[in-house]
Amino acid sequence: SNPSNPSNPSSLSCRVTVVYLHPPSDPSDSDSDSDPAAPPRETRYARSINARAGSSSYSIDGKTLPWSAYEASLAEIGVLVKARNFLVFQGDVEQLARKSPRELVEMFEHIGGSAELKSDYDLALRAKEEAEGTTVHAYHKQKGYRAERKELRQQMEEANKFDKALAERTRIKREFFLWQLFHVSDDIEGREKAVEDLETERENTAKEEKKAQEVLKDAKKKMNRSRREVAGKEKKRVQLAGAVDALHPDAIQATSTVKSLRKQVARDEKSLEKQQNLSAAHRATLDALVDDIASFGSREKTLLRDYETAKAETVGAAGHLTEAQELRYEEVRDAAAVSSAPARQALEKQ
Repeated sequence: SNPSNPSNPSSLSCRVTVVYLHPPSDPSDSDSDSDPAAPPRETRYARSINARAGSSSYSIDGKTLPWSAYEASLAEIGVLVKARNFLVFQGDVEQLARKSPRELVEMFEHIGGSAELKSDYDLALRAKEEAEGTTVHAYHKQKGYRAERKELRQQMEEANKFDKALAERTRIKREFFLWQLFHVSDDIEGREKAVEDLETERENTAKEEKKAQEVLKDAKKKMNRSRREVAGKEKKRVQLAGAVDALHPDAIQATSTVKSLRKQVARDEKSLEKQQNLSAAHRATLDALVDDIASFGSREKTLLRDYETAKAETVGAAGHLTEAQELRYEEVRDAAAVSSAPARQALEKQ
C-alpha cells in the first residue's frame, strides 16, 4: 500500500507477505508422500501494520497467530527475525563492516540461534567457573589432606618404629636381666658348691689336724725319751772323751815328730838333689835317717794301732763315737798322714 495519500484509509496500513516453497523432502510437509510431479506446497507468512491503531498482526496462510508462534514458525524454516538473516535492509552492509569482532560474534550467535542460549550459557559458565573454583579448592584441600595424610603416615611409621625399638629394647633388657639372673644363679650354685667343698676340706683338715696333734703328742713323748737317752749317751760320751783325751798327747807328739821328720826329709832330699856328687859321703847319714824314719814309722804304727784299739774299745763300750770325736780322730789321722808323707816320698825316690 502506498501511505502517501492520507485521505485513503488504506494508506495508514501496509502488508507484506513471504511465500515459502517447501522442498519435496521437507519432513514438515504433510503431503510428502504425494506424487513427486505435483507442484511444491506453499506457505504464506504475512504481517500487517495499522498505523492508525498502532498495532501489527501476523498470519500464516491467512490464519492470524501471535508473535511468538509466528516467530517460531519462521525459525523453523531458518528465518531469524532478530538476526535479520532473511532480508538485507538499507545500511546493513555498512553496519556489518563497522561491527567489532565481539559484535560480529554476537550477530553470528543470533543467526545461529545460540544467542537464545546465552543466559543458559552464562549460567553454565558461572557454574563451570564455580565448579572449577570448587575443584581447585577441593584439589588444594585434597592436596593438603594428602600432605597431612603423608605426614600422619610418616608419623605413624615413626611411631611404629619407635614402638618396635621400644619393644626391642624391652626384649633386650629382659634377656639381659634373664642373663644376669642365670649367671647370678649359676654363681650362687658355684659358690654354694665351693662352700660345701671348703666345708668338706675344713672337716678333712680338722681330722688331719687331730691326727697330727696325736702324732705330735706321740712325737713329743718319743722326743722326751730320746732326750733322756741322749743325756745318758752324752754322759757316756764325756767319759769316753776323757779316755780318748788321755791318748791324745802321745799321738800329738808322734804327729809333731813325724811332721818334723818329714820336713827334715824334704830338706834332705833337696840337699841330696843339689849334692848328687856327694851322695856317697852322706849315705851313712841317710841310712841313719832311714832307720830313724822306720823307727818313727813303727812307733807311729804302734800309736795308731793303740789308738785304733782304744777307739774300738771305746766304740764297743759306747756303741758309737760322737761327732766331735769323729772330727778329732780325722784331724789326727790327717795330720799323721801329712807329716809322714815327705819321708815316704824320699824313701820311694831311693
